[in-house]
Amino acid sequence: MDNLISVIIPAHNAEAFLPECLDSVLGQTHSSLQVIAVNDGSTDSTPSILASYAARDPRVEVITMPGCRGVSAARNAAIDQIKGSWVTFVDADDALAPHALESLLKTVRRGDADIAVGHHVRVDKLPSFMPLSPGRSKVSLMSGETAMVRCLHQTELDGSVWGKLYTASLFDRKVRFRDTRFEDLDIIYRLYDRCRRVCMLRATVYYYRRHENSFISDMKAPGRFDVINVCASILHYTQLYSRRVKRAAYARTLAASMNVLGLIWAHGLEEPELEAQCLKYLKLYRGTVLMTRAARRRDRIGALAAHMPVVILRRLLRRRGRKTV
Repeated sequence: MDNLISVIIPAHNAEAFLPECLDSVLGQTHSSLQVIAVNDGSTDSTPSILASYAARDPRVEVITMPGCRGVSAARNAAIDQIKGSWVTFVDADDALAPHALESLLKTVRRGDADIAVGHHVRVDKLPSFMPLSPGRSKVSLMSGETAMVRCLHQTELDGSVWGKLYTASLFDRKVRFRDTRFEDLDIIYRLYDRCRRVCMLRATVYYYRRHENSFISDMKAPGRFDVINVCASILHYTQLYSRRVKRAAYARTLAASMNVLGLIWAHGLEEPELEAQCLKYLKLYRGTVLMTRAARRRDRIGALAAHMPVVILRRLLRRRGRKTV
């Protein structure tokens, strides 16, 4: 089972893109796969598409959730069924490069690491040609703490769970997706924290599809601003960690607060408690983030802007908030 990779695909009303997603997974150059597709209360043809693929390929297993439980519950149900030594996540509207899993597995083994991270590209539609190998791609190695810091600073490592390969032992009973939106950010820093080493492969392994029905585009979607609650959890989790980890948590919270304020003000939303919490975070962390060299340039600029009177900050963030959506 050392070569077996469990691929987890949650799917809710994904008929438009699901076949391309499944084809990209089943067509991997690494063929030792357990594909766990979770039908999360779909009302379109997603169930029949999954049934068709499962009938044609024994590597495909289908889990049917009782109603629409959300992506976290769907992924957790799949995690309970993994048989492989390695785990990866793919969203039903995205796709893998043909060499993705083979390249990530080679990378994680060569580095004696717990997670291998690949690059992703954002696309409106999948390219007509995808390379069968990563070519000559650089690999970098870092500690789990460094990976956590870079993830929270949003430098090199992003806050998604897809586009990565994990040793299955990271997902014991202590680590599961929580019932929140921004569920990827909520778990990824905890996974990095459990790692001895993390490898980063500088090759495209994942195609992230942009489309108008995505959660992030809907201002009225339930949990649209859960990122602030997730950041509160990050602050609590890291309070006894090293200075650089805490500073990274401050920077991530400031960045989220600036973004949320921009969206609230640009769209005229009535969120007085959330607005007050974001302004509180800006006041708490603006000085530290401004002086943190490891922080992104845009976050340090944001920290500087956070020293302005609220009336001026509101004007600046309204413009940015309109561009965010």
